[in-house]
Amino acid sequence: MNMNNKLWWGSLLKEKGWEGLNNAAINSFNSNVINSFVREIIQNSNDARRKDSTTGIKLPLKVSIAYRTVLKEDLIYLDQFVNIFEKMSQSNSNKQHKQFFNNGFEAIRGNDKIKMFVYEDYNTTGLSGSDNDPECSFNSCILSEGTSVKGDNNAGGSYGIGKNSIYGFSKVRTVFYSSLNGEGEYIFQGLGKLASYTIGEATYDSRVYFGKGDKLNSIRDINEMPESLRKIFNRSQIGLSQFALCPIENENWIEEFIKAILRNYWPLLHTNELIVELKIEDNIVDVVSSQNLNQLMLKYFSPTNYEQGNTSQEGNPYDFYSSFLDNNPKTQEVRILGETKFYFKELDHKNTNKIAYIRNGMVIQTKAAWGFSSIGYCGVFMCETVEGNSFLRMMEPHTHDRFDPARIIDKTDKYSAKDGEKVLKDIDVIIRVCLSDILNKYRKKAEDIPWLNNLIKSLKGFKEKGSGKRAGSVSEDETLERITSDRKFELKFNSIESNQVITSSNGEIIEKGKVPGIVVPDEEHFRIPLKPGPRLKKTTKQKFTARIFRAKADNNDSAEYKIILKSDKDIIDTSLKLFQIGDSGNSACFEVLEIKDQDGTFMKFKENYNKQGELTYYQISGINMPTILNLKIREPYKSSFKVQEF
Repeated sequence: MNMNNKLWWGSLLKEKGWEGLNNAAINSFNSNVINSFVREIIQNSNDARRKDSTTGIKLPLKVSIAYRTVLKEDLIYLDQFVNIFEKMSQSNSNKQHKQFFNNGFEAIRGNDKIKMFVYEDYNTTGLSGSDNDPECSFNSCILSEGTSVKGDNNAGGSYGIGKNSIYGFSKVRTVFYSSLNGEGEYIFQGLGKLASYTIGEATYDSRVYFGKGDKLNSIRDINEMPESLRKIFNRSQIGLSQFALCPIENENWIEEFIKAILRNYWPLLHTNELIVELKIEDNIVDVVSSQNLNQLMLKYFSPTNYEQGNTSQEGNPYDFYSSFLDNNPKTQEVRILGETKFYFKELDHKNTNKIAYIRNGMVIQTKAAWGFSSIGYCGVFMCETVEGNSFLRMMEPHTHDRFDPARIIDKTDKYSAKDGEKVLKDIDVIIRVCLSDILNKYRKKAEDIPWLNNLIKSLKGFKEKGSGKRAGSVSEDETLERITSDRKFELKFNSIESNQVITSSNGEIIEKGKVPGIVVPDEEHFRIPLKPGPRLKKTTKQKFTARIFRAKADNNDSAEYKIILKSDKDIIDTSLKLFQIGDSGNSACFEVLEIKDQDGTFMKFKENYNKQGELTYYQISGINMPTILNLKIREPYKSSFKVQEF
């Protein structure tokens, strides 16, 4: 037989070194195999979508996911693979992975039938190019590592690692590829990503191929394959099929796949750009599409019984989806990104409290908006331009689950990490401004209760002047908070002693009387000594007043305030807390940029955080009173402040 026409399983000789089973590219997706697979493989298929020849619009992506059973005798040449797997398990360097090989042997030797996990995409380009062309999609997808060939700058993937996620489905880490492209070219290749092994004195590579000839090249003519293989691996429509040999099985696999598809790709489903069929053998058991998207969302992610599950993406997908459907978005231009949209809504629970960031139809990450834990909310942020999404893509790691500006420098010299930081900060401002509309509803001042105000004022010895009533309210034109009055009082009630109102500054009794309904003996017969001095708890608070005025605002969320601090006596080197009114010390939604005193000297300040990592207030140090502080802040909405002695 001509060696060039021979079909067989084998590996190329390895000149130096050894490769073990610890493949980082595969293991990085093993924490949640189904969710990782759905994110990565559907993203790759989405990147490979064909365009309509007339309109130039991308065709909807169709995907089929199935578990199939094949006869072992139909997988001709499989015995060759089993022999290599045996040699591999016996190599000393691989014996530490005994359990892996035991699981593989059990799956592949167990009976006369073998399971396969099958993923097929349609309306995609399929693979193209020769075995020796590193710039082609076939070489990049199957033969190479760490490379990615994309025809679109807005593609989802860029690292060439996501293609390995299907290997985590196979107990023997082996996959068959069958492709048909638009030029009518058929390509077939089998590949196991395993470990080095020895036969005699020779060491062989960790990659085990099923191919043609002495170089184990891909098969380009389906008629060169035995009929039994043609029936299993035939591809009649343009696109790519991937078959994971001896797959990991999960009795709830249909539900888990549907949940992962909804969680990661509801935007693509909503726009009718993705349809997924789930099959057992060749029978369709469920479909996920725009037609039943809302129904499936409620079935699997109903807010009343939502559970987070084993995924790094936090928040309920139904909340994000309903926010996207129910609201008119905040549309705003962002430098580099262009037009962006932010959908948001208030929730009657705090189970989500996250923002979903969408790119290219996929949920990249879900992230909390810092400082809004006191309300229930969710939101969806997306960029509307190809250029903007391409920029965001450059900040994503290989797992495509966050944005990291430092990664930009590895992708382009047009932008820097600072450009990425600025873009993310601008996005954050948009989100905070919108969520503040919700939060501000709960920041209204409590209404005064006139009779209670008058009672407290009368106890303090204050009297109303004129015929009008004291409103006790703050002017709308300024923000004023009095930290202490000129005299502090301690109210003391006792069933034996006469009631007393005593100043805490010098112990002088300014009012006394008897408790109603209690008989107190006459002082000539029973005298109760008054000891105001040592027995009273004296205040350590300084006596000063504070007025805060908004002095200036500009168009980039920056504002300037003046804090006028007055005191009866000079106060040296004290500290103050700066709060936002309405936060009750929970969180602050502003950023202090600088503080100067009336002489132009920069003041020291630092942030204080609670246990949840939220900013609660700023501490300003080294203050000498009386003085005027000039405060410059960044605030996404108009704020009201108060100061308090530290």
